[in-house]
Amino acid sequence: MRKATLIFFLALFLRGALIFIWHQTGHGHHISDDGTGYYDLAQNLITGNGFSSYGKATTHRPPLYPFFIAFFMKLQTPFPLGVQVGQAVLGALSCGILFLIGRRVFDERVGLVASLIQTIDYASVRQVVATMPEILFVFFLLAGFYALEKGAKEGGSRWFGAAGIFVGLSLLTRETLLLFVPVIIFWMMFPGRPWKVRLGGAGVFLVALSLTLAPWIVRNSLVVGKPVLVTTRAGHTFYLANNPRTTGGRTGGDWDYLHDTSFPVGDPNLPSFESLEANRYLFSQGWDFIRTQPRSFLRLVGRKIVNMWRPYQTDSPWFAKGATALTYLPVMILGFAGIFLTRGQWRKLFLFHSFLAYLFLLHAVLIAIIRYRFPAMPVFSLFAAFTLVWTWEKRGIRLASFAPQ
Repeated sequence: MRKATLIFFLALFLRGALIFIWHQTGHGHHISDDGTGYYDLAQNLITGNGFSSYGKATTHRPPLYPFFIAFFMKLQTPFPLGVQVGQAVLGALSCGILFLIGRRVFDERVGLVASLIQTIDYASVRQVVATMPEILFVFFLLAGFYALEKGAKEGGSRWFGAAGIFVGLSLLTRETLLLFVPVIIFWMMFPGRPWKVRLGGAGVFLVALSLTLAPWIVRNSLVVGKPVLVTTRAGHTFYLANNPRTTGGRTGGDWDYLHDTSFPVGDPNLPSFESLEANRYLFSQGWDFIRTQPRSFLRLVGRKIVNMWRPYQTDSPWFAKGATALTYLPVMILGFAGIFLTRGQWRKLFLFHSFLAYLFLLHAVLIAIIRYRFPAMPVFSLFAAFTLVWTWEKRGIRLASFAPQ
C-alpha cells in the first residue's frame, strides 16, 4: 500500500499545481456550456428545487455529478475551485487504484508503471479543471474493475457486491456502461470455478447493481409516469449523432451542438422533449437515417473514429496540442503492443479487452469527442506498462517476473 500512497500524493501534487496555475492565469471561472448545465442542476438542489431544470423536474441527466457539485457548494467553497480540488483528489485516487489493478492482473512493476503513466498524462491532469463528470466516472469505473478482479481471483460475494455498487454509481454518473453490464455478466460466467459459485457471484453483482440504481429508477418513473432506467436522453443522443445534417464533429475532437447537428424542434410529431415518447421517436428517426442512408452513416462512423482517437483537439492552443500528443501517442502505441503481446491470455484479460472494444464501437455510432475516450486511457496505460516491463526484461533488466505465456 505504500507505493499506492506515494502515487496518490504525486498525482495529487501535479493536479493541485495545475489548479493553482489555472487560477493564477485567469482561467479560474471558465466552464463549458455542459458545465453550466451541471452547475444549474446543482444550484437547484442547493436551493431546495430538487433535481430540476427550467423550473421542471428533469430526467435528462444522471444525478451524481450535480450532487457532487452541490456537495462542495453546500460547504461554501468557491465555485469551481472546490469542485476542482475534489476532482484532483479523485483523479489521484484513480491512479492509486490503477496501481492495485495492475498489480493484481499482472504484477507490482506493471501496476507501478501504469499508475505513473496515468499520473503524468496531460489530458488526465488537465481534466481536473473541467466541470465535467469524467473524473468521477473513471473513479467509479476503476473501483468497479478492481472489485471484479478481486472477486474473480479470491472469491467472496462481498467483492462482487462492491463491484455492483461501483458499476451502479458509474451509471448514475454517466450511462456509458449500461450496455456493458451484460458483458460483465458473461465474463463472470467463464469456467474455472464451480457453476454455483459463478451464478452466486453474478447474482450478488446484479442485486447490488439493482439496489444502487433503484432509488433513481423509482424517482424517474414517478416524474415521467412510466418506468425509466437511468435517463430519458438516449434517443436524443442517438439522433444527434445520426441524422442527415450531422457532421460527426466539425471542430476535430469536440462537438459543436449548433453546427455539428440539428434537432427537430419544429417537428409537430415530436412530443415533450424529456418524455419517453420523444425518446422513442428520436430513436426511430436515427434508425431511419441509418437504414435509408447507409453510406452517409458509414462516412460518419469514420469521422467519429478519427475525432474520438485523434492525438489532440484541433482548436486547442499549441501547447495543449503538443502536451496531449506527447503523452497520448506513446501510450496508444505501447498499449496496442501490449494487447498484441497478451493475445494468448484473452480469457484472463477479457474484461479489459472487451471494455476497449465496447467503448470504440459505442462512440463510432454515438457522439465521439476526445474526452469520451478518457475512460479507456487507464486501460491503455495498463497495457502500455506491460509492454515497457516486458521490453526491459527482454533487454536483461530485472524488473518483473510476469511475461507473456
